[in-house]
This record gives sequence, structure tokens and C-alpha cells, in this order.
Amino acid sequence: MLKLQAIISFLLLSGCLFSACSKDPSPDDAANGNSPQIIRFMPTTVQSGDTLRIELKNFSQTYTSDTSASRKDIVLIGTVPATVLSANQTTLSVSINALHRSNKLIVVIGKDTAISKDAVIIGSGSWQKISTCPSGNRTNPSVFIFGDSAYYGFGMGFRNGYVTGLPDFWKLNLKDGSWVKLFDVAVSDPLYSECVSFQVNGKAYISFRSAANQTWNYTAATRTWARNSSVYNGSYFLQSTGSSSNYALIGASDNPAANGKSGFYQYDATNNSFSYLADITDTAKSPIITGCMVGSDFYFGIRQELVNGAYNQTRKFYKFNTATKTYTRLSDLPELFATWSASFGFSYNGSGYILNDHRLFKYDAVTNSWQRKQDFTGFPALSVNYYGSFEYNSALYVFAYNDSQQVTELWKYSE
Repeated sequence: MLKLQAIISFLLLSGCLFSACSKDPSPDDAANGNSPQIIRFMPTTVQSGDTLRIELKNFSQTYTSDTSASRKDIVLIGTVPATVLSANQTTLSVSINALHRSNKLIVVIGKDTAISKDAVIIGSGSWQKISTCPSGNRTNPSVFIFGDSAYYGFGMGFRNGYVTGLPDFWKLNLKDGSWVKLFDVAVSDPLYSECVSFQVNGKAYISFRSAANQTWNYTAATRTWARNSSVYNGSYFLQSTGSSSNYALIGASDNPAANGKSGFYQYDATNNSFSYLADITDTAKSPIITGCMVGSDFYFGIRQELVNGAYNQTRKFYKFNTATKTYTRLSDLPELFATWSASFGFSYNGSGYILNDHRLFKYDAVTNSWQRKQDFTGFPALSVNYYGSFEYNSALYVFAYNDSQQVTELWKYSE
């Protein structure tokens, strides 16, 4: 029996192959199913120290020693004990001891090469549960922070078998983790449950989607609310907000089926005024926008677009330049990030991040590229939504809602 050594390597540039390995399979080989293949690997996400189980097919039975690990364009990350491969299929196990950014996994055995289509390389980061939020389940809450206190309230939840607007408002002491209920707001309009919040010039603002499209500001020092004199005119409020020193952006859209607008409202704190900015012109009207501020610009994605009367999922990603009021299409989200369901965008450490279900991606505005970060581990996949976030002591805090358990929790993410 023949012994072999298998080397598993990641391409540092996803479109580059090293010369000594076999070329891409020809169309004839692919058609005949004779080219080396990675059938699957488990788990589909790997971290340093994990064991990766790979199923291979169509590798030849004649091997020579492979020394390609010494080349500069690949990195040796694991070896397979000597074994015997059949011509049809085998299963290998290796220990991962180094990780590099890449979207392709390459397996090299002798002169044969197979390239995966969906390797997932997870970067650094960690999640920690901080608290279970009071007053039961809650979606779409208003969230902001002053000093060592986070404020949380309003939104909507299930009460007595019905979905209803929630009028309560809470303060969380971030030093000791204690919650204090501040007050209830007497609201009869259920649309008060749909709100977004932002902070400008030391004040927190909450805009409610209601018949009057009301906007209020909160002063933490005096624990008082004041009604703003200016309101925006949009019919639909959505999740996305971002702010700088003197203004805030709110992602909003009217009913796209009725040819409504999709774009941003800007709030100017100096003039206490809202103004509608440019429409998104590079795509069909979208009912939902998710994104975040990076520097002075807003980066966002379109969850769905309306095309010929039907909503289609999309991975489109854009930058809105607040100075020129123009939109630029950027690199689409990675192939793995196929839909925008349960997505949430936020800024952290000067970069943009988007959570989609349990997956977290970081966007680098300088290189216009994406990097997979540590998955959210609080709830099972396909059961979580995110509502609100803030930064505190160099860490990010995110409110996560579990659909199956109907509970809202506060989680901390740090790198």
C-alpha cells in the first residue's frame, strides 16, 4: 500500500493558483466527473485548533512527495497521517493550526488539486451574554447610551396573546448590570411601536412612525423628553440610522409597490430640521435598508428589490456619500450571505459590520472587501433577530431577540 502526505492550503488571493499544482479542471473532465473534487468538508466553518473532515473524490492512486508548502503563495496548515486512498473517494481528517483570509479551500495531494467553492474562514472575535432584558420579549426597541448607562424601551411585543406597542422605558447600569424602570409613556397609537433612535450633540432622539411622524429628544441629565418641532414626511421607517456630530441619517422608504421613494432622511440638529436626500437610483425600490455609518458616509445593503411586481433577494451593497448626495455600488456581500433576512448593521471600531442570522461580517471601506468574523453564538441559527446596538469600553453591545423562546437578551462582542 502506498503512503501519502496531504497538505491543505489556503490561497491568499482567492483567484490565484500556484504553478506546480494541477490546472483548473477542463470542461471535458468536469463533464465526465473525472476531475479531483472536494465533495464536502465538516464543519463548514473552521477556526484555529479545529479538526476538519474532508471527503475527496477522483484523486489518482499514484503520488509523489509534495513540497509546495514551502512556496510563498500558500501556507501549510495541517497534514494527514499516511493512509491509502481509493480511486473513488476517501475521508481525511486534519488539524487546523493557522488561518488566513480566503474564500477558497485548496486540497493538494501529490499532483492532484481540488478547490472548494464554499470554504468559510472565521476571523477573531468573541461573544458574551450580558443580561436578559426586562419586561419580556420585545422587538424594534429604542436603544441609546449616555456615560455608563444604556437606555432601552418602546418597541413591540406579545402580551396576552396579542402583538402590541410597549410603552415602558428602562435604564441599564453597565457597571453592575442592574436594570431600573424609568417610566411608561401613555400611547394609544400602535404605530408608536415602530421607532428608530439616534444621538446627536449629546441628546438622544426617537422618531416614531405614527400618523404625525413624531420625533422626540431625551436629555439624560434631567430625564426629560421634548417634542421636536420638525418631523420627516416618510410613510415608512426602517432600521438603519447613523449619526455624526451635527446630523443623523435615517434609512426609510415609502411603499415601493406604489412607486414610493427609497433613500435617506437627514436630521440637522443645528437647524432642528429633516430633509429628504437623493433616491436610490441604481436598483428597483426596496422595502428594507440595513447599514451603518463609517466616517461621514453611510454604507448599506438592500435586502430585497421590487422587480416586475415581485420581491427578489439581493446581495447589493452601496455607499451613500453625504457630501455629494450620491450613491456608489460596492462589492456585493460574500456568496454565503445570500439573503438579508434577520440582518442588522452597526459601526464598531471605525469599521462597518453586518449581522445576518448568526453570521457576522466586517466591511473594510479602504479595500472594499468583506471578512467573516466570529459567529453569534447566543441563539440557534434561523431563530434570531437583532434590534439596537451601542459601543461601550471598546466593546460592542447588541440586543438579540430569539423567535422560538420569545426572549430579548443583551450580548457583548469584542475583538
